[in-house]
Amino acid sequence: EGGASLSVAFLRFLAQSDRYRSLDVGGTAPVRSGRPRVTLVRDFPFTLVSKRDSGSNQDFLNRFWDLLSGEAVQRAVFCFNDDSDDHRVVTEIFKKTPPQCITTVNFDAMARTFAQRALTGVAKTEGVAGMVDTGAIAAECGGDLRQGINALQLTAGGSRERSFATRRLQKAVSGSSTGGEVLEFRPISLNLFHAVGKFVYNKRLLPSGALSQETSRKRRKDTAQEPQQLPPELMTPKSRRPPLYFVPEEVLDAANTEPAVMVDWLFTNAPRFYGDVSHLADFAETLAGVDSWGNDREGSIDGLAASVQARAVLDANLHPVPPTFGNSHEASNFNMVRPQLWDARRHKSRRLQALAATLEIIGPLALGPSSPALVLRTLPSVHMMLSLSRGQHAKLRSLPHCLMGQVMDLSSFDGTVSRTGKEEGDVARRGPEWTADTWVSLPDDPIED
Repeated sequence: EGGASLSVAFLRFLAQSDRYRSLDVGGTAPVRSGRPRVTLVRDFPFTLVSKRDSGSNQDFLNRFWDLLSGEAVQRAVFCFNDDSDDHRVVTEIFKKTPPQCITTVNFDAMARTFAQRALTGVAKTEGVAGMVDTGAIAAECGGDLRQGINALQLTAGGSRERSFATRRLQKAVSGSSTGGEVLEFRPISLNLFHAVGKFVYNKRLLPSGALSQETSRKRRKDTAQEPQQLPPELMTPKSRRPPLYFVPEEVLDAANTEPAVMVDWLFTNAPRFYGDVSHLADFAETLAGVDSWGNDREGSIDGLAASVQARAVLDANLHPVPPTFGNSHEASNFNMVRPQLWDARRHKSRRLQALAATLEIIGPLALGPSSPALVLRTLPSVHMMLSLSRGQHAKLRSLPHCLMGQVMDLSSFDGTVSRTGKEEGDVARRGPEWTADTWVSLPDDPIED
């Protein structure tokens, strides 16, 4: 009964919201009655389209489609996040709506540095700048500033309640510490970039016997306590090199991400930290060998493969070096580069979902039933015939325009078009933009998606 009342209220809101009078908030300018009104749905009720109750779910979708086809909704804006779950809902609820009636506006995710600045400003304004870690919140919100502000409020609220006890505890620990160190609370889960950095930097504890006799006592103490990238003479042979100061499997578990995603991040960012190309070849050989195990088996094999491949980053790199750049400004703003394989998998899933929804509408009489052969053989032939006939094929020109666009998108092999949606002609007219050092000046991509 509650779900039914929610669906009725939501449909009534969509059908009658353009009849509501606008609110005169400022009171300075009169509101024109003939001004068009827009229905804004900031948070779509996903419970109405969940699969828990298929009967009520289909009933809501049928009434929603009738509402749109009957032109009861004049102007409406629906807000969704850029993830697979929301994209599946968008494909489902709008699959029977004509493409010319829908306009999609995509907003790029906010970079982590800008989100951190905004959250730091909010924390300073509210007087909680020293109680929250805005950098960790900016990394976890994934460019969604509203989610970051909500997390900031929750963290600051809990910090205020514990502030007095925390200050007393820090004061007691700092007073009893001989070095005057301040107590620092570290979360159990690591940021993805921190987990990747532990593997690619390959820092180890310098053994006490490796210190020269001329080194001062203070320098010897600081160097022995700080993990650092060791020179090749201390990394070879492998049987005598210093051990790791962390357990790779624990870092993988603390990263809070899928094993395959972690391997993609390591594969993309590890080459910057290798000082010898032969060591990089050994790492690639191990990586390919583990991939040959096959991905048809699920379960613990994924975690085992990720563990072996992550350890291969540490085992093969006998000459670890910090990432080098053409100037110091790029090095100071360095962030890990997001894997392009992740983008490819995401766009593949979204394209197949959109194609399945379109084929369900037009039926199997147009191009046949949905099958792997349709994507691998039929659609490329359709794209070729439409391209050669300039869209004037006797029968194929009757296909829906949305299907033509999907066929053209599926037949495009440019990775830039897949990620950004830019036309190939724009890139061809501008020409490639080459830099002096193509290897050391990889593009900075501060994205936590």
